[in-house]
Amino acid sequence: MAAATTEVAALALHPDERDAETKIAAEASASGGVAESGGETGEDGAAQCWTFDQALLHVGGWGAHQKWNVLYCGVPWLISGMFAFGPVTWTGEMMKENKWGGCSHEQAANSVYFAANFFGNAAFGPFADSFGRQKGMIFSLAVTAFGGSLSITAHTFPVYLMARTLIGLGNAGVCLISSVLISEIVSADVRSLVVCFYLQVFYAVGIMLTIPTDYIASNYRTCMAVPTCLSFLWFNVLLLDLRESPRYLFAKDHIGKCLVEITNIGLRNGRPLPIS
Repeated sequence: MAAATTEVAALALHPDERDAETKIAAEASASGGVAESGGETGEDGAAQCWTFDQALLHVGGWGAHQKWNVLYCGVPWLISGMFAFGPVTWTGEMMKENKWGGCSHEQAANSVYFAANFFGNAAFGPFADSFGRQKGMIFSLAVTAFGGSLSITAHTFPVYLMARTLIGLGNAGVCLISSVLISEIVSADVRSLVVCFYLQVFYAVGIMLTIPTDYIASNYRTCMAVPTCLSFLWFNVLLLDLRESPRYLFAKDHIGKCLVEITNIGLRNGRPLPIS
């Protein structure tokens, strides 16, 4: 913590240069100040400026911090895959046991889920812009977990519909926000690979896990419990270690917090920002 404080104290943002991208200035040492690669040094050697992406490249745009965050953001996609495809395996047994009806009820439950996906995407985008990627992701995962709990205990079809609505809202939010969060902390050269491939792999694995879960589980409520328990577990993991996006913090003019997060990325990647 002391090291992070020392490094942040040696950094400043140039307010007159905050146009299209973040400008981060690292004060050079009194003995002359050596410019870093990609930086800009004044004639007096007083300071060097980087865009946000240059600073991210310096601290590591694809290091330990980003790889851990791929896991943090990927597991919610896995959970979403299990909740999206799970009804294919458990709905028949559930409808028969509770005498809720046939295909029309199944179709209604699926329609409600995907309609909630639509509205969840519309709602959680502005939510994450207002309250942050970190809070948005944690909150949407909490909604998913609560919806999963409600689906396990549902003994009437309207309650089950309400549960699927909450799950659909939460799944949409967590997938949307996790994609934005991870894209804002990785370097441009791996951004498309991470968002368009790695996260989709987690989603596909979640879908595939529903089949063995159905074989192993004793009943449909146990099938529902697996992604629900994983949601609660991952909710606590994110509470403990998920960091806010420095790019989001800068957009909100939380300059000090932005610098703290960039410095934290450098420390985790073993490539700290230069200090005076």
